[in-house]
Amino acid sequence: MRSIVLSILLILVAVHIPAQSPASSSPEPDLEVLQKKWRVDYKNKALERDIVSEAAERAREDAQRREIERMNEILREQGMPTKDIPVRPLRRDTGRPGNTVAYTYSVKLRNRGKIGIRAIEWEYVFLDPGTKEELGRRRFSSKSTIGPGRTKSLVVRSTIPPTGTIDAGNVNQKREDRYLEQIVIVGVVYADGSRWPA
Repeated sequence: MRSIVLSILLILVAVHIPAQSPASSSPEPDLEVLQKKWRVDYKNKALERDIVSEAAERAREDAQRREIERMNEILREQGMPTKDIPVRPLRRDTGRPGNTVAYTYSVKLRNRGKIGIRAIEWEYVFLDPGTKEELGRRRFSSKSTIGPGRTKSLVVRSTIPPTGTIDAGNVNQKREDRYLEQIVIVGVVYADGSRWPA
């Protein structure tokens, strides 16, 4: 009898104890993606040379050379030793590459929450328009404050292109048509010190 009562009590306790559910993930942060874009920036260091100051330097060197030549003529007529004309040194390579390519990734976000944001970790994802296969994913961390109800553009420059491969079939397409693009918010640090995901 005692064992039957004990069994009934165990069953009642088991029925009334709620099953433990796995830890649920916190809800999505109240961030709205308003705009996303990326671009390629080409830079030619040769075009950035200061040709005006280079021309002025050459003019000074030429004037100095002509003055020494004039003085040397007078010294030769008097039978005296002449001065050496300075030789312009060859321009050394400054180590700067001639052309550089950089990629700028940007996203405009609106904080729809009631707490300000201090930092965001986000990803720019590139998908194949036909197969929806992921072609590239670039992750960035941006320390930027976004107050409640405010918008902010996050801009990151990188030497890494959107994808690791180029499809020869879409080279002639407009850049906007080559990929489906998505922004994924990975993490948020709020002004009160809390984080998402918690």
